Amino acid sequence: MASAAQPIGVGVSHPGLIRSKNSSTRQKVIELGMTGTPRAIHDTVTVERHIAASPKQVFLAWSDPESKQRWQPTPDGFDMVHHNFDFQNGGIERLEMKQGEKTFAEFEQCYLDISIDHRIIYTVKVFADGQLTSCSKEIIEFIPQDSGTLLCCTEQVTWFHGQSMRSEHESGWATLLDRLEKEVTT
Repeated sequence: MASAAQPIGVGVSHPGLIRSKNSSTRQKVIELGMTGTPRAIHDTVTVERHIAASPKQVFLAWSDPESKQRWQPTPDGFDMVHHNFDFQNGGIERLEMKQGEKTFAEFEQCYLDISIDHRIIYTVKVFADGQLTSCSKEIIEFIPQDSGTLLCCTEQVTWFHGQSMRSEHESGWATLLDRLEKEVTT
């Protein structure tokens, strides 16, 4: 059972921070602005992985809608519903993460720059309960290396609910790269 938010500090309450427990009982710090609303938290998450497949093969897995649906990570018990996949500069991709009939999150991706077999740059907006919870710019680079591909993924992200989700995003990227690697090497 989650407890009410409590001010943190050593004997002194800090007006800009509260500590709350989420459903996994670990504590998260929520930063509040002067108005008491959660502050925007900015971060950059970068992950790299060497994949034993050519940049062409790895890029194809990213650009083909059927392949992407196979390797795109979705939490157990949830379904990712693809509403549109328009893989071109300026193209929009819309997805919903659902459990049964209930939508938990909606994603809108806009492709800014696609350089075949070299780079994909796109933005992602994430909504929960109709509210924008985060937005990011993601840069995916396919670099030839040792008869394979060094895949460099950089996410410049802003979370709007006052707390960093860095560890969750790093874990998500690791799962994504594991599944992508399996898709192109088996």
